[in-house]
Amino acid sequence: MGRKRTRTRKFIYFCVAGLIF
Repeated sequence: MGRKRTRTRKFIYFCVAGLIF
Protein backbone atom coordinates (compact mmCIF):
# COMPACT_ATOMS: atom_id res chain seq x y z
CA MET A 1 0.00 0.00 0.00
CA GLY A 2 1.36 3.41 -0.89
CA ARG A 3 3.36 2.34 -3.95
CA LYS A 4 1.67 4.64 -6.44
CA ARG A 5 -0.45 7.50 -5.18
CA THR A 6 -1.97 8.03 -8.64
CA ARG A 7 -3.29 4.46 -8.71
CA THR A 8 -4.61 4.66 -5.15
CA ARG A 9 -6.36 7.95 -5.93
CA LYS A 10 -8.01 6.43 -9.02
CA PHE A 11 -9.10 3.38 -7.03
CA ILE A 12 -10.70 5.56 -4.35
CA TYR A 13 -12.45 7.59 -7.05
CA PHE A 14 -13.87 4.38 -8.51
CA CYS A 15 -15.10 3.24 -5.09
CA VAL A 16 -16.78 6.59 -4.44
CA ALA A 17 -18.40 6.59 -7.89
CA GLY A 18 -19.69 3.05 -7.29
CA LEU A 19 -21.21 4.08 -3.96
CA ILE A 20 -22.82 7.22 -5.40
CA PHE A 21 -24.09 5.53 -8.58
